[in-house]
Amino acid sequence: MPMDATDSKLLKGIVAFAVLGLVVYYYPFSWPLDSYKAQSENLEQTREVIVPTKQNYERIFGPTNPQVWDPNAMPIEISQNLTKITVADRKAQYEEGIRSLQKLIKEREESSRMKFADWTVVPESERNPGFYFAYKWEKLRIELDKEARQWNVEIADKDIGFKRFVVKDNQTMSKARAEELLRELDIAEKIIRLAIKAKKEQEDEERKRNLKPEAFMRIITVTPQDSDKAGPYRRERNEAYKPEITDPRDPRSKKFIVKELPKFIQEYPVEILLQCDVNAFMKFLRSVRTPGQFLVIRNLQIVSPFLGDSQRDKSDLREILGDNPEKQMDYKDEHLWVRISAAGMDFFEPEERKGALAGTTEDVPEMFRHPPKGQKPEATGN
Repeated sequence: MPMDATDSKLLKGIVAFAVLGLVVYYYPFSWPLDSYKAQSENLEQTREVIVPTKQNYERIFGPTNPQVWDPNAMPIEISQNLTKITVADRKAQYEEGIRSLQKLIKEREESSRMKFADWTVVPESERNPGFYFAYKWEKLRIELDKEARQWNVEIADKDIGFKRFVVKDNQTMSKARAEELLRELDIAEKIIRLAIKAKKEQEDEERKRNLKPEAFMRIITVTPQDSDKAGPYRRERNEAYKPEITDPRDPRSKKFIVKELPKFIQEYPVEILLQCDVNAFMKFLRSVRTPGQFLVIRNLQIVSPFLGDSQRDKSDLREILGDNPEKQMDYKDEHLWVRISAAGMDFFEPEERKGALAGTTEDVPEMFRHPPKGQKPEATGN
């Protein structure tokens, strides 16, 4: 049946609407309006952007009506209990969160704090702290040498690095200095015992596997270092930054500056030079991270003794062993030279906050405590 005029108009209308739909959907320009496709893509991008905001909001304030985030979503009935939360309730939640954070901080400190031995504190009845330190050092080095020989571990430095302090100033040593050295002596003892233990465990493991024991450990030198204070750092935007300045010596060339915050960690470092096999050294590294004897690895150098055969560059070997090393005998292919600086940690209240927090009794972290009524807060430095 041939089309009449009405059918032709209907067909033309359908084609026109199809063309118009395609134009509206794929319109390539943003004026006067975006195409439907562009609007849909923008909507999806906006939804992806607000998802983190939505999650953070609902984590604190609870669920909201879905229509807040999506006008096309089906509304739900929100619990009326949410409207009854008062400022006092919010304050109680805040204080509970602070107490939980304070508990977590204490747990982290306890797991990272070195548990120093009781003998690291000089008794009040001791008149000469230097003699007390010398006595403990002499007794400890004999015990460690005996234990090392029992498990076939050589301690090349029989004085374990502390004799120079005994010879130099044991008669004039203050109590504070003696306790500092006693703490470092305690750390040196722990490191040496851990090295002996690592060698013993590796040797036992090899025997259980019916292998010829090849575990090896030689403690070449022990060097106590001065204790020092440490703290966190914060990166801040440099207000004087100028991108056109490229000279790294000019402070204005840096987009960010590192600011040192109040120090609250006291570190007691001891450096030790080991000659050992790989497996025993791996056991030693794992053991220094256990609670109660948690040691911070400040510096670690590992060098193969075969660098001594190099005809071109021996700088790495000289750096770790020195220009004239005394103990380089009896090493095998699997032996390493290891120089490691490990430190035990203790924590204290930063000096900048002691005055501002004096007399507070609230069970909240000290940085958030308020001064007693009638007392103006004291200015504290960062």
